[in-house]
Amino acid sequence: MATPAQSNAKTPTAKKADNKASAAKKADIKTPAGDESEGPFIMVSATSERGRRRAGMRFTQEGVKVDVSKLSDKQKAAIDADPQLKVSNVKD
Repeated sequence: MATPAQSNAKTPTAKKADNKASAAKKADIKTPAGDESEGPFIMVSATSERGRRRAGMRFTQEGVKVDVSKLSDKQKAAIDADPQLKVSNVKD
């Protein structure tokens, strides 16, 4: 019979799924209610199928729309300098 600790233990596959779900939640960058996005915006996409984390954000191959006015200078520099990220301007 399994002990309580053993029955609550997750398999490596379950842990990986939880980690992916957690990363997906963190990747959702939403503007707080009442806070208007200022723009300009860029679309940042990863060149790798696995995606890419940079500047505290997760980027997918599909791309993530980012409000440049919300980024620090350090974040902008990190995104621009990363050869595994593709950055393009978004027209309003």
